[in-house]
Amino acid sequence: MRTLLFVLSFCICKFSHAQATWIQTGIRDTVLGLSGDGTHIWIATEHDGIKSFNPSTGETSTYDSTNSEIETTDFRSIECAFGKIYAGSYTDGLYVFDGSNWTNFDTSNSDIPGNIIRDIVVEPTDSSIWLATNKGLARYFQSNTWIVYDSITDQIQATHINCLHRSADGTLWIGTRYNGITKFVAGAADNYNFLNSGINDNWTRAITEDAFGTLYVSNNAGINTYKIALDDWLFVYTLYTAPLTSVLVNGMAFDSDDTFWIISHEGTVRADSANNWTQFYTQQSDISHNTADALYIDASNRVYVGTYGGLCYYDAPDPPRISDTIIMQVYPNPATQTLHVITMQSYAYPPTFRIFDVQGREVTQFTTSYVVDGSCTYQLDLTHLVSGMYLLQASTSSQHQTWPFFKTR
Repeated sequence: MRTLLFVLSFCICKFSHAQATWIQTGIRDTVLGLSGDGTHIWIATEHDGIKSFNPSTGETSTYDSTNSEIETTDFRSIECAFGKIYAGSYTDGLYVFDGSNWTNFDTSNSDIPGNIIRDIVVEPTDSSIWLATNKGLARYFQSNTWIVYDSITDQIQATHINCLHRSADGTLWIGTRYNGITKFVAGAADNYNFLNSGINDNWTRAITEDAFGTLYVSNNAGINTYKIALDDWLFVYTLYTAPLTSVLVNGMAFDSDDTFWIISHEGTVRADSANNWTQFYTQQSDISHNTADALYIDASNRVYVGTYGGLCYYDAPDPPRISDTIIMQVYPNPATQTLHVITMQSYAYPPTFRIFDVQGREVTQFTTSYVVDGSCTYQLDLTHLVSGMYLLQASTSSQHQTWPFFKTR
């Protein structure tokens, strides 16, 4: 069961810079939101209004002030549901497209609390949608009526909301700009922040969930994981504990193969179910830009990434080879006094080994390691560590690999 890519799986993590194929769609503007209706990919751009892309034909269409009721070019979010397109703008509130016309709802003509809409999530139980605005949480119904939730009456942490996620059981997760994350279910709110939980930063950037009930919450310091059933914050992904391209993660999603996709300010990462981690940069792949802000996976499992250089989608290469790894085995696990590390090959210059706790803090670095009889086995002294779960990171000049282990007395 793979609920965490590092901590609970006890598998190797293989890391590489792959030259996979990214297919360009011809859309070059900054893409800040993505969704799909089964035929078209719908795109929220920063400077060029709303666009649609037909993957079958490669055709694109643009909706702006020259050919529709839209009066702004700057959009931050988009969602397809109930036969309509919902587009959240940066200045003009919400636009709803019924296939013929765009209807606008802003603070001047509706009860929407703010005109900046950074995220949109569907509520399937009553065909409503949730909106993350700069002035609070809002809910829009097909009857053009609204419910607005605030930090006082509804105990939501803050009014400036960055992102939303709805779990299958109906729980709404609300990521705020300055005050952490709120769990909102049946009108009751539980708030998690830097001071009262295991999260390491209060500026929430994105939220997603895997198939095993683990929530992934990114902020300005990495990715936090939360086991929903246990009400327990488990682990923090940082540059030291995972092959992230940046701690500023703007989006996350799992595809139907249980591959974890991570987009950030400085590259995109793909981590498959076998813990093969691949980083994508413009320097070594065809991805449109290193800064990505939108992520969408369609029904055929095609992954679309919206970047500052436009929209592209991923064409999968052959998986990384096992020979590309550093560590073959770590034993005993749990360990008491000594940890033995067997590498895939001998090295003229031994790997550097670092140990991190589950909060991402480096507790030990082994610049030299004891090699057993000139073999591929290294012995690491653990006598100074307290009991608990740790991550061992092995690094060479071109590779990094992480392996979890327990230390006991």
